[in-house]
Parts: sequence; structure tokens; C-alpha cells
Amino acid sequence: MGPFIGMPIRSGEETIGSLYVTRSPGGELFTEFDELSTAFLSIQAAQQINIVSARERAARLSLLEERENIARDLHDGTIQSLYALGLESDAQANAPGFPEQARPIIEHVVERINEVIRDMRGYIMMLESRAPACAPNLARDIPYAIQQLVPSTISVLINVNSEVVHTFSARQAEDLLYITREALSNAVRHGQPTSIAVEVRQTSTETSLTIEDNGVGYDAASVRSGLGTVTMRTRAESLGATLASHSIIGMGTTVQVSVPRQEGPDG
Repeated sequence: MGPFIGMPIRSGEETIGSLYVTRSPGGELFTEFDELSTAFLSIQAAQQINIVSARERAARLSLLEERENIARDLHDGTIQSLYALGLESDAQANAPGFPEQARPIIEHVVERINEVIRDMRGYIMMLESRAPACAPNLARDIPYAIQQLVPSTISVLINVNSEVVHTFSARQAEDLLYITREALSNAVRHGQPTSIAVEVRQTSTETSLTIEDNGVGYDAASVRSGLGTVTMRTRAESLGATLASHSIIGMGTTVQVSVPRQEGPDG
């Protein structure tokens, strides 16, 4: 190796890795701007590691009684680490002699960190919301979730057959309830709807859960998948189900999860 740069990858006050950049012997020496760029890369690497860590923790969420512990862990660990990264980025940008051409890089890093923090806070609020202290029951818990998450100014149509939902095991019901809560939360926070419909329908081959709103919709090509969306897909995969989200700008969004029919609640 010739010229060499080494940067720690830090999460809060903890060093979680290192980033090394080298050139061949006799190569051109690194400049101060190269060092700053490497420092930004180390910050972005730490950010991505924290995001992946948060998604892995969220994906392991399985039982209702785990929610408070996981919410506390995400708040005290992951969010604080991301917040520290944001402060570190700001400090870099405000350091004497900071190159003007590098400011767009650091601004993008800070913007992305703030987006993830907002996403995480919404997810934590959903985890911390109280749920009935008994086994999951979609016929009871879906209306309960609507009461918690949907303002009274939004009209809601519910069509949930109690006989159909009893075909799910407790674990399946918990996964479907999470998807329902996340879809409702997204509709209320981002969709600006005046009405939301929730339906559970069964055919000879599958049972489908549909959450539909008449809000502003979104352009799928320009929307970044957040933590909640990733975890919804993880839940659907654990059910052996398909998850589809369709949106039309100005006409609303539909989220549907389709679960293959089982012979019994534990099948």
C-alpha cells in the first residue's frame, strides 16, 4: 500500500468498525477534501448499519408483551445513535475551513438521518400504544386499532367476519393486526383521507385483508420504503402471504395481504 486514510465508523460514542482507503505505492497523496469525503462515507456507513440493525430488531417482533421492551430499545439505542450522527454531521459542516463543495453531501446525510428518525418515532408510537391484554382476536382488535389510530373526523367502514378471522392462529392474527395498524397509521399520517375501509374477505383459496383510503395517494417510484413498510413485508412473508400496495395520485391507496387458506387455526 501507498497513501492511506483510515476512519472509524462510530455509532454514538461506540466505534463499530473502520473504513480504510488506500492507493498503490507511489500513488498520488490524498488531499484534505479526500479525508473529508472519507469521513462522510464513514458517517453514512454508520447510518446504514443503524438502519439495518433497527429493521432486524423490528423483524423479530412477535408477541404483544415484547412491544414495550423493543420500543424502549429502539428509542434509547437506535434513535439516540442516529441523533448523534446528525450532530456529528452538523459539526463537520460548521468546522472552520469546511469546503463549500462538500456541503450538499453533508446536507443530504443530515436530511436522510432526520427522515429515519421521524420514521422510527412513528413506529415507536405504534408499538407503545396499548393493546388489549389478551390473545389476539381480529374481530375485536381491528376496531380497537381503528379507535386508537383514526381520528373521529375520518369515516370508517369495517367488514370483518368473526367466523373468518377465527381460522387464524394467534401468531397469524398478530401479524395481520400489525399490518392493519401500520396501513392505518400510514393512511392517517400521509394520505389525508376522509374515509377508510377495512375488510376481511375469504374465498375458496385465500383470505384477504384490505385497507383502503380515499386520500391523496402517492407515486410509488418516488417514495422510499420506510421501516414500517419493510416490517409489513416481513410479516407477510412469515404468513406465506402476498402483500400488495397500490396507489393512485388523488384517488387514494389500497393495501392488501392475501393469506392462503389453512385447514385449521393451527394448520
